[in-house]
Formats: sequence, C-alpha cells, structure tokens
Amino acid sequence: MAFGLTGFVQGKKALRRSLSGIKEATLKCSTIPKGYFAVYVGEDQKKRHVVPLSYLNEPSFQDLLSMAEEEFGYEHPMGGLTIPCSEDIFNDITSHCISFQIQTNSTNTVTGNLSPAHAVAGRNLIDPFLPQHRPGLDNGWRSRMVSLGVFGMTNPISGASSSPSLASPLHRLNSCSSMSELKQFHSQIIRCGLSTDNYTMGRLIKFCALSDSGDITYAIHLYNTLPHPDAFIYNTIIRGYFQSESPINSFLFYSQMLHDSVIPNRYTFPSLVRACGLNNGVREGKQVHAHVVKFGFLVDGFCQNSLIHMYLNFQSPEEARRVFDSMPLRDVVSWTMLIAGYSQCGFVDEAFQLFELMPERNAVSWNAMIASYVQNNRFHEAFALFRRMQEEKVTLDKYLAASVLKACTGIGALHQGKWIHDYIEKSCIELDSKLVTTIIDMYCKCGCLDKAFQVFNKWPDKGISSWNCMIGGLAIHGKGEAAIELFEEMQRRMVAPDHITFVNLLSACAHSGLVEKGRHYFQCMTRVYGIEPRREHFGCMVDLLGRAGMLDEARELIHEMPISPDAGVLGALLGACKIHGNIKLGEEIWEEVIRLDPENSGRYVLLANLYARAGRSEDVAKVRKLMNDRGVKKVAGFSMIELEGDVHEFIAGERTHPESKAIYGKVNEMLEAIRCVGYVPESDGGLLHDVEEEEMENPVYHHSEKLAIAFGLLKTKPGETIRISKNLRVCKDCHNASKLISKVFNREIIRKKPNILITGTPGTGKTTTSSALADATQFRHINIGDLVKEKNLHDGWDDDLDCYVINEDLVCDELEDLMEGGGNIVDYHGCDFFPERWFDLVIVLQTENSVLYDRLHNRGYSETKLKNNIECEIFQVLLEEAKESYSENIVMALKSDTIDDITRNVATLTDWIRAW
Repeated sequence: MAFGLTGFVQGKKALRRSLSGIKEATLKCSTIPKGYFAVYVGEDQKKRHVVPLSYLNEPSFQDLLSMAEEEFGYEHPMGGLTIPCSEDIFNDITSHCISFQIQTNSTNTVTGNLSPAHAVAGRNLIDPFLPQHRPGLDNGWRSRMVSLGVFGMTNPISGASSSPSLASPLHRLNSCSSMSELKQFHSQIIRCGLSTDNYTMGRLIKFCALSDSGDITYAIHLYNTLPHPDAFIYNTIIRGYFQSESPINSFLFYSQMLHDSVIPNRYTFPSLVRACGLNNGVREGKQVHAHVVKFGFLVDGFCQNSLIHMYLNFQSPEEARRVFDSMPLRDVVSWTMLIAGYSQCGFVDEAFQLFELMPERNAVSWNAMIASYVQNNRFHEAFALFRRMQEEKVTLDKYLAASVLKACTGIGALHQGKWIHDYIEKSCIELDSKLVTTIIDMYCKCGCLDKAFQVFNKWPDKGISSWNCMIGGLAIHGKGEAAIELFEEMQRRMVAPDHITFVNLLSACAHSGLVEKGRHYFQCMTRVYGIEPRREHFGCMVDLLGRAGMLDEARELIHEMPISPDAGVLGALLGACKIHGNIKLGEEIWEEVIRLDPENSGRYVLLANLYARAGRSEDVAKVRKLMNDRGVKKVAGFSMIELEGDVHEFIAGERTHPESKAIYGKVNEMLEAIRCVGYVPESDGGLLHDVEEEEMENPVYHHSEKLAIAFGLLKTKPGETIRISKNLRVCKDCHNASKLISKVFNREIIRKKPNILITGTPGTGKTTTSSALADATQFRHINIGDLVKEKNLHDGWDDDLDCYVINEDLVCDELEDLMEGGGNIVDYHGCDFFPERWFDLVIVLQTENSVLYDRLHNRGYSETKLKNNIECEIFQVLLEEAKESYSENIVMALKSDTIDDITRNVATLTDWIRAW
C-alpha cells in the first residue's frame, strides 16, 4: 500500500522536475534577466542572488541542491529557488559550480556575467573551502562538498592532485549496480578521508540496504564504522530491514537509535509501522503509535496514513477510524486506504458511506470501492457504481477495467465483459499481464473458450499467471487433454510452473478421468520442479481418485498428508460418500468437516441428501433441526437478467425495483395467460432443496425468476430470446411456468440450442460418445464426474461403492447458468436428479453384458463394483430411471457395443441437432 507524501519534493527525479519548473517560471518573470534565475538565501529568505541558469545543468550542482533540500527543504516560487542556508554555504555552492564549469571548459557564459562576489569566488576556486579560511563553516557540509567532487582537482588537506576518477565518486554511485562496484566506491571514499562522514557513508548504506542488488549485512558493517550515525542512516537501515526477510529487526534497530540518543523524524515511523503489519505485531504497533505521539508526529499525514494502514492490517477498523478522524487534513490516500481496509474487513456498507463522504475522488478511489463490491460478491452494486462513474466522466484505466471485468466474471455478464474488452482496445489502455489474465479469465468463465484462446495467443509477453489461467479455463470446460498439451507447450517455452499451475493441471486430469496422468504430475511436482504439495493439490488428487472409484486410495492419501486436511479436502471425500451411499464413512467425515467449516450450509445439505437417498427421513429431519439450532442459513435465491449491458437483479416478493409496479402487472398478465393453457401452481416436495427458502416463504407466483421474465417481456422486442440467470436451482413451478410462458408469448426463454443428456451404466461409452459429439457439433461437453471432482460438489468417498457421493443440489446449482444457455452435452451415469426442463433429448446407451464386463474389468473395477454395474445393466435400471424422470418422447436408447456403434450414434445425434 503506497502512502501519501507531504512536504518537499523527494528524490533526484523530483529534483530535476523542480529545476525544470524553475526554468519555465524564469521565462515568465520579467524582473529576472534572461538566462538567470533567482536564489533567496538565509533563514529570512530576503536576500536574493541572481545566478546563471547554466548552473542548473551541472550534475554536481544538482547533487548539492539535493543535499540542501535534505538538510533544509526548498521550494521554488515564480522564477526562484529558496535555500534557507547561510551566505557562506551559498557561496560554497556557487563557487563549486564555477569550478565545475572551468574544469569542463564551459566558461564562456561565466566570466562576462558574474557579479563581483562571484568573480572573486571564481578566482579563488579552492581557497574558499579550506578550513583556515572558513573556521565557522559546518564541517559536515564541507565534507559533503568534498565527496561531491568540489576538491576534484586538489585535495584541500594535503594539496596533492587527485586522479580524475576520484573527482566525484558519489555522483558516479548513481550508476552502481552491484555490491562489487559499491565496494570499489567505498575504497575510494576511504582514500578521500570520508569514511566517517555521515552523508557520504549514508549514500553507500542506502544502496546496501534498499537496492535489489544490495546487502543489508554490509550496510550494518558500514554503520558500525561510523562514530556518530545520524537519523538518515538509522532510517535507511530500519527501512532496509522492513523490506528484508527479517522485518522484526527494524524494531531492534529503532531501539538502538533511541539508545544512541538519535531523535527520530517523520521518516522513521512509516517503516516501523509497516513492519508491525507484516509481523502482526499488535503490541509493537501500539508502542510505535505511542512514540509517534511522544515525538510530536501525530499531526503528520505521512505517519498517520501509515498508522491507518497498520490498524487495518490488524483487522482493527475501529482503531484505524480513530486515527483517520484525528487527522487535521485528510488526503485522497487517507480516504481510499480506509475504504479499502473496511472492505477487507467485511464492512462494505461502511466503506461505501466513507466513499460518499469523500470531498474529492480520483480513479483509485473509484477502483477501491468497485473492487470492494467485487471482492464481497456484490456484483450488481459494482455495476451500478461503474455506471455512475461513467456518468461522472471518470476515465477508465487498466485498474478499473480489471475490477469491472472481475464483476462480469462473477455475474456471468458476457455482454458487459466484451464491452470492457473492446473499450480497452479502442482506448489503447496499456495492457499488462494482470489485465490480460483478467480478460482471459472472464471469457473462460463466461463460456467463451475460443475468445479466451484468441486473447491468450495474441499476448506476446505471457507470464505464468496467463498460462495458469488458460490451463484452468480448459480444466473447467473438461478439456483435460488440451490442458496437458498447453502445459507441455509452456515447458517448451521455458516457463517455470508454480503451485497454481499444478492445481489447474491436476483439476484438468480429475475432470477428464486421467488418473495416471494426474498421478504422474503429482509426483513430478516435487521430484522435477521442487514444489511441495499444498492442501489444494491433495484435494485435487482426492477428487481425481474419488471420481475414478478409488476410495481406499483417496482415504490413504488423506491419512498420509504431511499437513492436516482442510474442509475442502474432506468435503471431496464427503461428496463421494453421498455418490456411493456410504453412510458410515459419510457420517465420520461430516463430523470432521463441520468442525472445520461449521457455517457452510452445503455440508449439511450433503449429509441430508445422503440420508435421503438411503430413505432415512428421520435423520434428514435431524439435520434440518441441527441447522436451525446452529443458525446456519441457506443462501437466498435471486434471478438476474442482463439487458443492454445492465444487470437487473430480482428477489422473490421484492418491490424495490423502480419499475416494480409494471413488473408485477406483467406477472399477473403472464399468469392469467398460462392458466388458460393449463397452468396450476405447484412446488417441489423435496427434503432439503436449495430452493426451499424461496418456495416456502413467498408465493410461487412472485418467485424471482417470474419477476425477471416479466421484466424481460417488458423490455425486449417481440420474439427476442430472454436469458435468465439464477444463483440457485429453478423450482419446479417456475420451470413449468417458463415453458408455458415461452409457448404463449412466443418467446424463447433461456436457451437457443438444445441440451442433451447422455447416460447409461459405467462402461457403455458415455464419455467417448459425448466427447465425439461435442467435437462434431461444437457443443459443450460436461462430464459430471469431472465437474463434481473439480468443484468439490460431493459429500465424500464411498468405499463400498468405490466412488464419490455426489451432492445433487450443488451440481444443479453449478450447472444452472450453463444449462440456461443451451448447447450442452451432459455426461453422467445417472439422470433422476436433473431438472426435467434442462433437456431436449435423453440418450441411454446400452451395452451387451460380456462387452461391458470386459470394459469394466480393464478399468480395474473391484468385484463388488463390477457385479453392481452388470446387474444395473441387466435390469436396465438407467433406462427405467430416464423414462420415469422425463417425458418418454425425448428418451432414446442406443446400442453402444463397438466403435462402429459409437460412430453411428454420433452421426445420428448430429443430424438430430441440426434438424432441431
């Protein structure tokens, strides 16, 4: 977090910019002769000297001015420069400048234009600096001038000539790039007799402590050679330790500073405060705060901003607010920092209140507030603020663009995301790896894999984050082989993978059932790349093994983890327990998961569904009661519709929308129209469905989906498709109503392409058929087993059934938006829990028993699992299940014994899709 700087301009670059300003101002000042500028000298700043502008071009003179700024501070009024120093010091500075011009043969503008005092100084270039001639001159300033090359021709002590290489060693230090070079400069400084001068040694210490190629240990060595280090040296080493791997040493050095009776200044405390934040040193932070007060810097904006940042790192927004409220002057940095901190602590509404109170906002402020909404999944509010920002003509920069794109990703607003991408290209906003990765991620998660690849391939400077994002995008789309191929291409490009790379790669293997590939890359992490597996890697492997039915191996992997498993790892095993009906293991794992993640309602739903599938309704009721007793709330349902780039959100029964009167009127019109064709309100009778809260607390005719459809009918032209997004499963009543509304109003609601379910007993060729059909039609292939594994949409592993226990509600919630868009091929060995409205065709693949046995045996199925699946095929369980769950006129059984059968099936289905 950058802190606001107050006071004088800092650093060489800032100095050069200021000197440029002096030149420009001089041209506008009629009282100063052309080619000169004014210098106001003395503490009262009343005595003015007019000197040539050519002085400003001399590097050594600029160094001297920088030194003067550090000691006193300066500012430039119109046409002038203020140096609150003595006449002696000023004459020393100008004499040195004359000396430099004579040495460099640039005297053509000097001799004819000098004041008498300067002419005298020019005739006595060296003599004025000798101690016997200036007994009252501060020795520290004189030694600094020596170090800057004032005595470049003659040593003022011995009178001996110096070599040209020693004329200005510290000026050349600016080009130093390594410790070996610095040590050479150090030896020159020792020969110049300046090894105990604080200013000279301070510049060496600054390089050692703060440069990327420095060495903090050598900085301490230099410090130990100084008899009386000043505050600048202490501050530099404190800052160096703060930036090192041992920030705690900042406090130790600060203690040494106080022990040596060196008084801290305004630059001492920011590094100390930030070191407290890095170490979560609450006690030390409060002590530093007390010292800020003690030494009189409580009103210093620089220190106060640092304290605000520290308390926010401590998750103490109240303390941060107290510091903020005590500030006499608050800059944009102060406001923005507090807004961002409130957001990180979860106080988003309070952050917005602060945002509204800001007297002045910049792009960073807008970005902080929009990012606050995005980080807390309040995407519609992020969009509303973005629109307001546009109305106020705030320029969209790359940081704001990244935040808004993340909101598009979170809410699935592809239209708005494309608009932002187009704006970036048309406005020539500078792209960097972070922004490109955000664009790729948006396209991947909004289902536009081809567009994501276009952006990825076009970007020449691909960093590891871009590769990771693209591999992850392929993984979530079930393109495991393509993800592996991209990883291998990354290796050929000599891009080193990191831990995120392997999370995405293992996830891709899990989604595509590539067990051996997954094992291979899991082992390569440590053996080849030296990356130690983290919890998320173990979670992917548990998911991979669970999807493949290897429950024992998954359990063993968890037991062998060198770190304790978290709720995500155990949740994967719990999901498998639900899939395979292993209640005993499920109950055992559930206890551990709830202990780690007690507020996650999804864990309770998993266990309840596990009981429900086993017919244990009493245990389902116990889980419901446990949720109520513990105050665990289910996620409230809402529906969204994107129109012309604006996302409108609706909650069941809510009337806060500006056009709510018209919307509810349209709902009544819709209901009257569909009643005439047989609509009768109804609700699901499920045990613990995610739609329950919406169904039970609000009339079914005011459900959020109906409100969104009504708004879509009001705002779109006749015949236009209406696309509705929902965070939860659509209830049965809304599903039935949607079909009738679509028919009566002649509107296509939700999708333009058909969805196909391909089911059958394991081994019948579902995945092979689905993959081939997806390639032929460019439809999306959704392997439910891979999806469950990737997203942890399961309740654990079932040893008896040798597979994961799928969490049906979580799977349906995950697929809802994808299914609404159509063009999906769902591949799973079950079909009774998917909503009927999703599919336009249900295919049940059937295989001769002996062929099926050989396939499953070659997969390594246990005898128990083999027997169960063969019996399932003999009794045509999947075909009967499909006929019970869907209209028989969309259910079709296809033979799948050979490759030729699969080829014919793909051709048949391709023709059906084209005809549809």
